[in-house]
Amino acid sequence: MNILKDKKKITPEYIAKLKKYIVKNQAVYFSKENEADSFTDFESFPAKKTDRTHLCLPTEPMLIDRSYEGVHTYCVCTISAKRKITMEIPVVRVSELENGSWRNGYFLLPRL
Repeated sequence: MNILKDKKKITPEYIAKLKKYIVKNQAVYFSKENEADSFTDFESFPAKKTDRTHLCLPTEPMLIDRSYEGVHTYCVCTISAKRKITMEIPVVRVSELENGSWRNGYFLLPRL
């Protein structure tokens, strides 16, 4: 998968395409190969092995499952060096996905 790491490319059109892509390709999208590692998880970095493709640095967007307006939702987010969410755009509610296909965690964003 070709990965999107530039938050400037996150447009309303991209979010609409991403939602359709996730709903249509749930099993592929939520696979281990598409998991992202946030730099904030690396207290003992580089003890945890990862590659640059899967590592999301500050200001690099990723998909995170969170509570958005009280609803369990996947949102495109960026995280600051101080572990604060600096961008949050809702994409798809977990209730819109097939039971059992969603997973907790961080996920890479595809170029669409």
